[in-house]
Amino acid sequence: MIINIDVIILSFAKNETLRIVTEDCIKSLFDSEDNSKICFNCLVIESNKKVAPYGFDNTKTIFPNQKFGFNRFLNIGLKQTNNQIVCIANNDILFKKGWASNIVKKMDTD
Repeated sequence: MIINIDVIILSFAKNETLRIVTEDCIKSLFDSEDNSKICFNCLVIESNKKVAPYGFDNTKTIFPNQKFGFNRFLNIGLKQTNNQIVCIANNDILFKKGWASNIVKKMDTD
């Protein structure tokens, strides 16, 4: 059985350095788990509207018209999800191997 997890990543790729930060985050996400067991549906909420329609590999990228607000943008992302498990992340983290499968195992025991 494949477990589907929606991942919402907030990004502000205002320059090449910050774009690479988001790309590294996304790469680490997809490298962190065996995709035959866990499938990530990655949604990037990009604050830099000037780069539209640029997106990131293996993701859906949206560019809200509203002024940035952390909770506001998370809620925009949540309205785009449909899986039971949702991960909310900033773009400056790197996902470690097995992070999601370990969380799912703990959720199953509870």
